[in-house]
This record gives sequence, C-alpha cells and structure tokens, in this order.
Amino acid sequence: MIRVSILLPFHVDDTLLHQAIGSTILAMNKDDELLLINTSGSNFSNYYRQNNITVIEAPKYDYISALSLGISRASGEFIALMNSDDLIAVSRFDKQVEMLECHKSDLVFSGIQKFTGRNRRIFPILGDFSGNEYWPGMLLLGSYGANASWLFRRTWANDQELFSSKLDSSDWTTALRVLPDTKISYIPEKLYFYRMHRNQITRTSPEMHITLWETWSKLNAQLNLPKLSQHEIRLLTLPKIARVEKHLLENIANWSGEFSRLIPINSGGEQLLRRRLMILKSCNLFEFNTNFDLLILTRIFAELAWNFTKPRM
Repeated sequence: MIRVSILLPFHVDDTLLHQAIGSTILAMNKDDELLLINTSGSNFSNYYRQNNITVIEAPKYDYISALSLGISRASGEFIALMNSDDLIAVSRFDKQVEMLECHKSDLVFSGIQKFTGRNRRIFPILGDFSGNEYWPGMLLLGSYGANASWLFRRTWANDQELFSSKLDSSDWTTALRVLPDTKISYIPEKLYFYRMHRNQITRTSPEMHITLWETWSKLNAQLNLPKLSQHEIRLLTLPKIARVEKHLLENIANWSGEFSRLIPINSGGEQLLRRRLMILKSCNLFEFNTNFDLLILTRIFAELAWNFTKPRM
C-alpha cells in the first residue's frame, strides 16, 4: 500500500530538476511513490529506474493541469507537492504525515526558506509568514500558505476537485478557493527550500489575472471586510515603492484597520500587514498621516542589505 504520492511536474530537464528529484528521493521511504510529470513535450532522460518512480508524459500541460493529472494517477493515502527546482528536508514527509494523522487534518504545510542558486538564504522584503498558527485570511495579504510544501489526504483532494476548477489557475487562486473551509495543520519548521532564480515562470509571468481578483474578493466578502478595487488589491498584495494616490492609500488603510481586528494573536499577520503599509507609505511621507514603525523599517532595510551584499565565506 502506498503511503505518500509525491507530484513533481517539470518543463525542463536540467541540473535543478535532478537536484530536486534527488532531494525528494532522500526524503521518501519504501511505501512512497514519486510521480514525475513531464510537461516539456520532449523526451525525458530517465535515469531513475526505481519501482516507486513513474514518469507521466503530459506534453504542453500547464502547472495546474499537470497537478490535476497527477492526483488522478496517485495511489497514496496522502499526496505531497514538489517543485522541479526546489529542495526539501529529509524529514519533510514523515513529519507532515505524523502531524496530519495526529490532528486529523485535511492538509498540512510547513515553513519555507528561500535561497539562491549559491545556497544563500534570501529574505522576502514583503515579509515572511512567521506565526505559530495559520489563518486563511493571510491569503488576502499575499500567497501565504499557497506553495508546494502541501501534503494532503487524497480523499480531501478528490472531494475538493483540487486543481480541477476553472478558478484554480495558480497556487494562490487554488488556496483562496479551498483553504478557508479546510482543516489545516501548520509546521513552522522550514522543511521546504524554495530556490530563487531568473528563469522561474512565476517570476517572468506573475499571476495577475481575473481569477485571482474573483477568488480574493470572495474570501474578502466572507470576512465582511470593505471592498477594494482590483488596483487596490494589487497594491495591497504586491506592494512596491511607487507613487500611490492619496485616496487609494486611504482606502487600503481603512481596509487594513478592519482586517487587523480579525488577525489571530499568534499568526504573525499583523507584522505582514504593517510591512505592506510601510512600503506603500514610503513614497508618500507627506500624504499618508501614519507614523512609521522603526523596528519594522529597520528589519526591512537589514534584510534588503543582506540580499544585495556578497555571500560571506
């Protein structure tokens, strides 16, 4: 009987892929299976002859469709996601299965450490999820909890028609659709290592289309929060240093005040919200009448400096 089916879609056969596969194999046990989903349309040089590794040919499938296909082929009681250019801790699957069974949850995910190709840690300037409790409302600030560290029950995935809905156009839209009504466990330990590089699809073609706004707005309405325009949602979830009109900042500030009243104490959401507001305020010092939090500002500049300095030996 298969315990965990690991889904690993890929579109390029390169060194990063083989590192990801090797990392996954090290974390598997004899009752797990690895499904390599080849979306490239080219022949895959399959050096992996183990009985518990299967290559599924899915030419020209996009990422979400490949995951849906993988779920339909999975045999395990549990299903785990894995990206083709990342690494994981050896203990990832064992710890996640234990957590899921202990809490009788539907889905569990873990902390993430971002790193460069030179194995150097990277800090996200927008803020990292650092709480001890996960709250789906965090998805209104960004794709927190929407990542490839997921491990879930196959029965739950089938009930949710996971990655099969027309709204499941990305990790983020999928999470916005299914997480609010899901029993979730969270492991703060960083068991997933997310590699940052120039050729990532999500970096070259960011997910910014109508399905994101639709699913975001549904969750926003469920929480009885004030409405925001598509442009305001984009400013809030992906803030960048740019000129922002005063009335837009005021609308976002009003929304943020209502949102902050809902944030669970141990979730870490308040700091994420404050970071976003601070970045938006950075070019509007004379228009947005809110005091800066020097501690948050210091952390942002310290992390920015770390990311752009040369690695220490």
